[in-house]
Amino acid sequence: MAKNFSIENSKSKLDDVKTNLESKKKELKNLEKNKKKLLEAGTELESSSLDSDSQKLIMEYINDALDDNAKKGEELSEKMNEDFSTIEEITQDVDNSLESNQQNTSKLKKTKGLLDKIGVGGRIDDALSELNENKKNLGDLRTALKNTEKELSGISQKLSSLWSDNNSSENVYVNQILMNIEQFNENKKRNIENNLMTEYNIGKVDFIDYDIEVAESVGEALKEAVEDFPDLHINYIGSINTQVKGIRDVLVKHYINEINNMEDINWSEKEIEKIAIYNADDFIEYAGLNNIEGTIAWSLNIPEDINDELLKYNGIAINEKYASNNKAFKNLKINEVLTKNKPIGCDTPRSTVDHELGHEIDKLLGASEDSEIKKMFNEMLQCGKARDELSEYSKKNINEFIAECYSEYRNNPQPRKYAKNVYSRLIKMRKD
Repeated sequence: MAKNFSIENSKSKLDDVKTNLESKKKELKNLEKNKKKLLEAGTELESSSLDSDSQKLIMEYINDALDDNAKKGEELSEKMNEDFSTIEEITQDVDNSLESNQQNTSKLKKTKGLLDKIGVGGRIDDALSELNENKKNLGDLRTALKNTEKELSGISQKLSSLWSDNNSSENVYVNQILMNIEQFNENKKRNIENNLMTEYNIGKVDFIDYDIEVAESVGEALKEAVEDFPDLHINYIGSINTQVKGIRDVLVKHYINEINNMEDINWSEKEIEKIAIYNADDFIEYAGLNNIEGTIAWSLNIPEDINDELLKYNGIAINEKYASNNKAFKNLKINEVLTKNKPIGCDTPRSTVDHELGHEIDKLLGASEDSEIKKMFNEMLQCGKARDELSEYSKKNINEFIAECYSEYRNNPQPRKYAKNVYSRLIKMRKD
């Protein structure tokens, strides 16, 4: 018999597990019911007359709800691990006790055989009977443990189906709906790209890394900007990540050509490429284009004297981290406004686009050299209330001051003094 082992205590522990089991069966039933309802909602969505944006929004909600339902299933499954551990522990004790019982029974039988020869073997019949009864009780407990473990395994398998049956017909169908919506949005992004390039004087627009809502924000901001500043021309709009990769590729090609045009060079193609890549990466680092982790967006202006081919990448780019995730982007902007780092109303991805457009308009008009705008910037600094009258970020330099003013003017329904006055001055400079 295992030390400190008690059949009664083990039965009590097993009863607790069985009680938990009934509770978990009910939870599982509710989770399965929730999943069924959500899948049915996804199916009904396909035949609805809702537009694609609405379908996507609802589908995303359904998927979030399915994920939440699956998470609850995982949490329930994790709790069951405690029950499995209890059963395993009791089973081990039972197995040890059965082994001990068998050893003791074997010893007693041998002893009985010897005692029978002298006619006193009956004295240990009671002990053998007790061991046999103990063996039966242990066997019954072992069977109960096995059956309970089987039930737990069944529930565990059903719980896992809440998140692991991606190949089921229902989920395939839901995924197909999402794919259709995604394809629609991809087509929509292509249309926005083409429209911006053909109608709004943009050299290259690349929304491959963009969330559709961020792409639409860019389109709206550019339309208004070009309407007020018709001479505005931007070479590139896309993600910073794609932009920097493109710049690097141009530079590598440039340095390869330069090396190949040098006299008395006997390097292999691999060696030339290695040197070209080193120089390209050195330029990227020198220009500060490699450190983009903390950058939200920028208006890039590569000087003309470096490489003509690089000029096609001058323009507005957003970090892929935010361009691809409208929700995360918006949360970031909300926090910036709450901390007064950004102007009132500039709590959307659109406001970032407008900020960068402010830089482009500044470059177009030479606004940062304008005496009146300089006067307004200095006045704001001297009053010491930039944080309350525009934004904390506007204090950085006159270029950021102009961009912040333009962004607030476009996004605050009631733009404040500096935003209104700077915008009015920009319009006057355009007309002049």
